Amino acid sequence: YSVEEYAAYRVITLKGKLVLFNAEEFREEFFRLVEQDGKEIRFNLKALTFLDSSGIGLLIKLNRKVQASGRKMILSQVPDFIQKTLRGAGLENVLQIEA
Repeated sequence: YSVEEYAAYRVITLKGKLVLFNAEEFREEFFRLVEQDGKEIRFNLKALTFLDSSGIGLLIKLNRKVQASGRKMILSQVPDFIQKTLRGAGLENVLQIEA
């Protein structure tokens, strides 16, 4: 993954797979990024090739953490196959997805 900093928000671009074997490792790093300051968090998913239930669970936990601090977390450039997965799980109204 990579991180880009802007004045009001932070973009975290995910690459490859977000699955069981790496979700827990990323959780610690992503939580640290979320807790750093009051910036909005944007996850750019354009380079994500696979997302399993552990990866989805991580996004939900991060979203709750961000919302609890009064901020927004946005998923942007979400590939069609990931949008279908999120819709199939009923999460299109839980996670904010930007076209």
